[in-house]
Amino acid sequence: MILRTLTWDRPFAWSRFNPREFAITAFGGAGPAHVVKVAELFEIPLAIIPPSPGVRSAYGLLVSDLVSDHVASVFMPLKRADPVALRAIFDRLEKEGRNAMGQYAEGVEIRVERSVRSPKTSALR
Repeated sequence: MILRTLTWDRPFAWSRFNPREFAITAFGGAGPAHVVKVAELFEIPLAIIPPSPGVRSAYGLLVSDLVSDHVASVFMPLKRADPVALRAIFDRLEKEGRNAMGQYAEGVEIRVERSVRSPKTSALR
Protein backbone atom coordinates (compact mmCIF):
# COMPACT_ATOMS: atom_id res chain seq x y z
CA MET A 1 0.00 0.00 0.00
CA ILE A 2 2.87 2.41 0.74
CA LEU A 3 4.46 1.78 -2.65
CA ARG A 4 1.15 2.34 -4.43
CA THR A 5 0.60 5.58 -2.52
CA LEU A 6 4.04 6.92 -3.45
CA THR A 7 4.03 5.87 -7.07
CA TRP A 8 0.42 6.33 -8.14
CA ASP A 9 -1.58 8.52 -5.77
CA ARG A 10 0.92 11.12 -4.66
CA PRO A 11 1.65 12.75 -8.07
CA PHE A 12 -2.05 13.49 -8.50
CA ALA A 13 -2.18 15.41 -5.24
CA TRP A 14 0.13 17.95 -6.93
CA SER A 15 -1.82 18.06 -10.17
CA ARG A 16 -4.85 20.13 -11.14
CA PHE A 17 -6.22 17.11 -12.94
CA ASN A 18 -7.74 14.04 -11.40
CA PRO A 19 -7.31 11.04 -13.74
CA ARG A 20 -10.45 9.52 -12.27
CA GLU A 21 -12.44 12.20 -14.12
CA PHE A 22 -11.14 11.18 -17.56
CA ALA A 23 -11.11 8.23 -19.93
CA ILE A 24 -7.88 6.61 -21.10
CA THR A 25 -7.21 5.65 -24.72
CA ALA A 26 -4.94 2.81 -25.79
CA PHE A 27 -2.58 3.30 -28.71
CA GLY A 28 0.41 1.57 -30.21
CA GLY A 29 1.10 -2.10 -30.58
CA ALA A 30 1.07 -3.03 -26.88
CA GLY A 31 -1.24 -0.28 -25.59
CA PRO A 32 -4.38 -2.42 -25.60
CA ALA A 33 -2.58 -5.14 -23.64
CA HIS A 34 -1.81 -2.73 -20.78
CA VAL A 35 -4.53 -0.09 -20.78
CA VAL A 36 -7.00 -1.98 -18.58
CA LYS A 37 -4.44 -2.50 -15.81
CA VAL A 38 -3.38 1.15 -16.01
CA ALA A 39 -7.03 2.20 -15.81
CA GLU A 40 -7.49 0.01 -12.74
CA LEU A 41 -4.38 1.39 -11.03
CA PHE A 42 -5.44 5.00 -11.61
CA GLU A 43 -9.11 4.22 -10.97
CA ILE A 44 -10.02 5.55 -14.43
CA PRO A 45 -13.59 4.50 -15.16
CA LEU A 46 -13.35 4.14 -18.96
CA ALA A 47 -10.69 2.59 -21.20
CA ILE A 48 -11.10 3.16 -24.93
CA ILE A 49 -9.44 0.76 -27.36
CA PRO A 50 -9.85 1.91 -30.97
CA PRO A 51 -10.12 -0.68 -33.77
CA SER A 52 -6.59 0.07 -35.08
CA PRO A 53 -4.54 1.41 -32.15
CA GLY A 54 -1.25 1.15 -34.04
CA VAL A 55 -2.41 3.69 -36.63
CA ARG A 56 -2.19 6.53 -34.12
CA SER A 57 1.44 5.70 -33.40
CA ALA A 58 2.22 5.51 -37.10
CA TYR A 59 0.53 8.87 -37.71
CA GLY A 60 2.50 10.44 -34.87
CA LEU A 61 5.71 9.13 -36.39
CA LEU A 62 4.81 10.73 -39.72
CA VAL A 63 3.99 14.19 -38.36
CA SER A 64 6.60 14.52 -35.61
CA ASP A 65 9.93 16.26 -36.02
CA LEU A 66 12.96 14.19 -36.94
CA VAL A 67 15.28 14.25 -33.92
CA SER A 68 18.69 12.79 -33.22
CA ASP A 69 20.04 13.20 -29.67
CA HIS A 70 23.73 12.85 -28.95
CA VAL A 71 25.05 13.00 -25.40
CA ALA A 72 28.46 13.05 -23.77
CA SER A 73 29.21 12.91 -20.06
CA VAL A 74 32.37 14.72 -19.08
CA PHE A 75 33.69 14.74 -15.56
CA MET A 76 36.06 17.59 -14.78
CA PRO A 77 36.44 20.04 -11.95
CA LEU A 78 34.93 23.39 -12.92
CA LYS A 79 38.11 25.22 -11.93
CA ARG A 80 40.06 23.12 -14.43
CA ALA A 81 37.44 23.09 -17.19
CA ASP A 82 39.18 23.27 -20.54
CA PRO A 83 37.15 25.34 -23.04
CA VAL A 84 39.11 23.91 -25.98
CA ALA A 85 38.39 20.33 -24.90
CA LEU A 86 34.71 21.13 -24.33
CA ARG A 87 34.46 22.81 -27.76
CA ALA A 88 35.98 19.67 -29.33
CA ILE A 89 33.33 17.53 -27.60
CA PHE A 90 30.52 19.82 -28.81
CA ASP A 91 31.94 19.78 -32.35
CA ARG A 92 32.16 15.96 -32.30
CA LEU A 93 28.56 15.64 -31.09
CA GLU A 94 27.37 18.06 -33.76
CA LYS A 95 29.19 16.08 -36.46
CA GLU A 96 27.67 12.82 -35.18
CA GLY A 97 24.24 14.43 -35.19
CA ARG A 98 24.58 15.74 -38.74
CA ASN A 99 25.83 12.35 -39.92
CA ALA A 100 22.90 10.64 -38.22
CA MET A 101 20.45 13.00 -39.95
CA GLY A 102 21.99 12.16 -43.33
CA GLN A 103 20.18 13.85 -46.20
CA TYR A 104 18.01 15.81 -43.76
CA ALA A 105 21.00 17.55 -42.12
CA GLU A 106 20.68 20.67 -44.32
CA GLY A 107 19.08 23.45 -42.30
CA VAL A 108 18.95 21.33 -39.16
CA GLU A 109 18.65 23.09 -35.80
CA ILE A 110 21.49 22.30 -33.42
CA ARG A 111 20.64 22.75 -29.76
CA VAL A 112 23.30 22.41 -27.09
CA GLU A 113 22.22 21.78 -23.53
CA ARG A 114 24.63 21.60 -20.64
CA SER A 115 24.19 20.65 -17.05
CA VAL A 116 26.62 20.91 -14.19
CA ARG A 117 26.56 18.77 -11.09
CA SER A 118 28.44 19.45 -7.91
CA PRO A 119 30.50 16.63 -6.39
CA LYS A 120 28.06 16.46 -3.49
CA THR A 121 24.99 15.97 -5.69
CA SER A 122 23.70 12.43 -5.85
CA ALA A 123 22.86 10.98 -9.25
CA LEU A 124 19.90 9.20 -7.68
CA ARG A 125 18.32 12.33 -6.32
